[in-house]
Amino acid sequence: MKKNKVFKGQPGYFLSRKKKLLMGTLAGFLMMFLFFVTGFIIYGTPKNLFSVLAVITVLPTTKIYVQYMMLPWKNNADREYLEKIKAEYPDVDFYAELLMTGLDKRYEITYLAIDKDENITAYSGNPKSEKELFSKAVVNFLNYYNFDAKVKLFTDIREFEKHLKKIETGKTSPTPEQKEHMEVVFEKVSIMSI
Repeated sequence: MKKNKVFKGQPGYFLSRKKKLLMGTLAGFLMMFLFFVTGFIIYGTPKNLFSVLAVITVLPTTKIYVQYMMLPWKNNADREYLEKIKAEYPDVDFYAELLMTGLDKRYEITYLAIDKDENITAYSGNPKSEKELFSKAVVNFLNYYNFDAKVKLFTDIREFEKHLKKIETGKTSPTPEQKEHMEVVFEKVSIMSI
């Protein structure tokens, strides 16, 4: 039975990504070990081509391991809460579990909302997240694609919900073109995330 793939922006993405990266890291280290031991058994010395293969395997394996270590260990999205706010605000697109990188920092985004007016509202469970730097990084990135986004980051879930109510009040439902545009905005924002 094949499991469904969890895509960027869906709950469970961090856990799924961590599992894949851990398997890749273990496979890489196992290959290094097997190359080295095979060469040593065959030639009786570590000075052989199998040792070179083991050394060459180090770089991609450590790259995978660093990606594994960068993913947050907590800050996973609650599926039930996400479904609740999706039902409460049907005209807003919601995404979850993004690790976004700016020029200076990385931001663990638990929930991200995009409305038809390019308002991007994000919530991070990390209280140390620098709101202004995040907003500036996303706005500057989206300006490259000629989007006029207004970006806000919240570290308090209640403030996040209040802001969603504020931007949703009195708006009409998005047209299919606006809905498609909201998806394009997320595609661009997701470029910033791992």
